[in-house]
Amino acid sequence: MVTGQFAAGGGGSLTLELLRLLPQFLTGLRLVSALLLWWLVTSLEFQSALICLGFAILSDAVDGSLVRRFGVPSRAGAYFDATADFAVVAAAFSAFAHLEIYPTWLVALIALAFLVFILSSIVTPMIYDPIGRHIGGILFVATAATLLLHDFLVQSVILSVATGSLGMTLGARTAYVLAAYRHL
Repeated sequence: MVTGQFAAGGGGSLTLELLRLLPQFLTGLRLVSALLLWWLVTSLEFQSALICLGFAILSDAVDGSLVRRFGVPSRAGAYFDATADFAVVAAAFSAFAHLEIYPTWLVALIALAFLVFILSSIVTPMIYDPIGRHIGGILFVATAATLLLHDFLVQSVILSVATGSLGMTLGARTAYVLAAYRHL
């Protein structure tokens, strides 16, 4: 259990202080795993790539819970988390594009969605993006499905779902920014 002194940031044991750094450490490992994922996919090591992706997904699930538990959320940490998620997805889909599984414009669309997220979160009061969070989950699942199922029909469905999801998040972020400006 986290003590009041620790949660308020007023000291505490070294172990508790190190636990406060654990979410950022996991996010950093996820960022590094993006490079490993790209290499594994382009090397056609799909089983190993799936394990690497599993780590990335697990670390994404755990780091947010740890941040909330230890009371150390920050805007910089939220950007770091989103950047690590983007790096994993972008690495996977750029590797798939390199192998000609998906078109390169899909990677550009993923990058555009991330750029719009970053820019819109700078000009609005909150960084949290509930739609983008679900789109990230969809893209993680799409990556796993691509690694598991080497079927053209499955890949066509994944391409359609990914494109539609990215279009939806771009539209939602645009609407969010417009609504924020109306309230100013």
